[in-house]
Amino acid sequence: AKDSSGKTSSFNIGSYNTSIVSVGNYTSSSFTVTGLSAGTAQIIVQNSAGGPSQTVYATVGGGTGGISVGETNVTMSPNSSYTVSVTPTTGVSASSTNPSIVSAYVNGGLVVLNSASVSGNATVNVWNSSGGTAQINVTVSSSGGASLTLGMTSVNVAAGGTQFVSVTAVNNYGGTDTFYAQSQNTYIATAYADSLGITVEGRNSGNTQVIVTSGSGKSMSLYVNVTAGSLASPQVQAPMLDYSTATPRVMLYWYDVAGASNYEIERANTNDWIFTGIGITYFGTPQFADSGVVAGSSYVYRIRAVAGSTGPWTETSSIYVEATVVDYPTTAPTNFGGNSNVYEVNLYWDYVPKASYYEIERKDMFGYTTILTSNYTSFTDFDLSPGTNYWYRVRGVKGATDPAYWSAEFYIMTKALDVALLPAPTIYTDASYDNVQLSWSYISGASYYRIEKWNSASYTYDLLAEVSGTSYADWSVSSNAYYEYRVAGVQVVDGSGVVGNFNYAGLYTDVNPNTQPPAETPPIHSYYGTGTTTAYVGWYAVSAAAWYEVSYGTDYYNVLYDNGASTATVYTTYIDLSGLGSGSYNYFKVRAANVNGAGPWTGIYAVSTYTTMYEPAVPSAPYVSGKGYSIANSSIFVDIAWQYVDYASFYIIERSADGGTSWGSLGTPTSTTYRDFDILSDVTYQYRVRAANDSYPNPTGYSGSVSYAVPVMMSVEIGFH
Repeated sequence: AKDSSGKTSSFNIGSYNTSIVSVGNYTSSSFTVTGLSAGTAQIIVQNSAGGPSQTVYATVGGGTGGISVGETNVTMSPNSSYTVSVTPTTGVSASSTNPSIVSAYVNGGLVVLNSASVSGNATVNVWNSSGGTAQINVTVSSSGGASLTLGMTSVNVAAGGTQFVSVTAVNNYGGTDTFYAQSQNTYIATAYADSLGITVEGRNSGNTQVIVTSGSGKSMSLYVNVTAGSLASPQVQAPMLDYSTATPRVMLYWYDVAGASNYEIERANTNDWIFTGIGITYFGTPQFADSGVVAGSSYVYRIRAVAGSTGPWTETSSIYVEATVVDYPTTAPTNFGGNSNVYEVNLYWDYVPKASYYEIERKDMFGYTTILTSNYTSFTDFDLSPGTNYWYRVRGVKGATDPAYWSAEFYIMTKALDVALLPAPTIYTDASYDNVQLSWSYISGASYYRIEKWNSASYTYDLLAEVSGTSYADWSVSSNAYYEYRVAGVQVVDGSGVVGNFNYAGLYTDVNPNTQPPAETPPIHSYYGTGTTTAYVGWYAVSAAAWYEVSYGTDYYNVLYDNGASTATVYTTYIDLSGLGSGSYNYFKVRAANVNGAGPWTGIYAVSTYTTMYEPAVPSAPYVSGKGYSIANSSIFVDIAWQYVDYASFYIIERSADGGTSWGSLGTPTSTTYRDFDILSDVTYQYRVRAANDSYPNPTGYSGSVSYAVPVMMSVEIGFH
């Protein structure tokens, strides 16, 4: 309001329907209207200095209008963009009370905030036609904090072409931040991020935006204009026969063509070579199943990309439809996905019929590399880098020479490590002839400590132990030998251990004053066949033993007189024997040893293998055999045990935390016990078991389940003087 001289004047509120709205929160330049009940009211605003009045029309919908924003307080750097989610996603408007500080508009389900070059405060009002309102308080500040900068704010790219845009992201600690990119319309353009920036790929003519968001929550918009480009011909694979359905069908696979919106598929019989259209698929679905084939006929196919115009045809090789069953996988794994934390990615996919195992590959700048072959439909990729993009694919395989089909590529980013690393501890050492004593200074913020030992064979530091205290004794040493160690504090972030800075120490062990080998024979506690050529043998530890030696074979006297028998050395109290005679008795004996020599042999034992590996029977229900708290692991645990099952080489133990609605695999132990450290206080878990072997790696029969209710745990801190 202004007076006749142009100076600011006050204003008055005239009549309005007080049952529909109320008016309050007066300032020199604004007032607030609050909806009370559904209806329409007129609010008369009058200039106190005289002059014209104006009418505000207030329409109040039923209820609050159901509008909400994801954040109500936002801090931005000058000349930056930021997005806030809003619900509902349609019929919503936004405006800023101070556009010179920050402007605002709504794009889909996001309120887009663009700051100017100056610092200050503003309020962004968000509303919809149903009377719902919300506010976002915005502070624009150039001092400190996270930031996000794009090398350019708009790009032009042809359909089928790419454009790289550099990105600079800074976190709240002043270090490099992670970021990701999301296209608002993937039909027009797609975008993906790497450590240097983002790459925009044109799909079809049109305009869209790519939203770039940092790990600290900063975001900016990149405006993309895609012009028409030429389409490439699809790169196709050889056609495949699929007999998994009632009638045979031919499976076609190819790679997506940049800029394509869909694909046309035609088929011809090699008797006449007349091509006829049989189907259309869309971009992102580069495959087609042809069920209109007849056994005893040969066919050839051709495929082309379409996006307004059409690209050139690509013709496949011919395929003969046989009437016999194909005994290998004919489809790619489906529902391939996963989740991640700071240092690992958890992957899972659907079972592929007729697959004996799965190959998982990970892609880096040099291409795809096989990282695992597995019998299971899940996998955890460990020891990854925080805030890093990873690409994966998986396929089911029957035999090394059989056809196999890759899944769609799965992309995921590990969570950012937005935390400072812990400092290195001070290490103190002492040694005897048979152990090394390590201790170190306490580090504030450490959840536990990681001890690693130098491996001179592989030239790497290997994990030795993870402990909650500040000392550790290494008994896996020899006398008069040099050893190197390193220790670091570990803090837990988002469920993952973040290893801090290491400190290093090295020392010699003493000369061994003892000259005697172990005097006892190892007590054998269990032995049984686990396959047609494999068996398990276990024994109890004996004093002074550094390792154990096993002699075994199919001939009793060869084992008795050490004449041609096989031998093995282990540092555990068990061994999985292999290469035994099938369906017959095999003989073994065990003795303890150390650097001074070997102790006496046990008697000779006979263990039988199986002639044929049948599917193991369903195990009886497991039972809780123990529970407690592990100081070494700093966690509570429960021991689960079950009865041995004939023909079982290993067991699949599963757990449910929701009353048996969903189950997850814990592992595949070869023994009949499992210790579960990963349990939470005041949660009831259920456990069940399947018996399996190499011939039957995925048996269908589950045991009954056993429940264990973890008691409520209380942490008590005790201090000493």
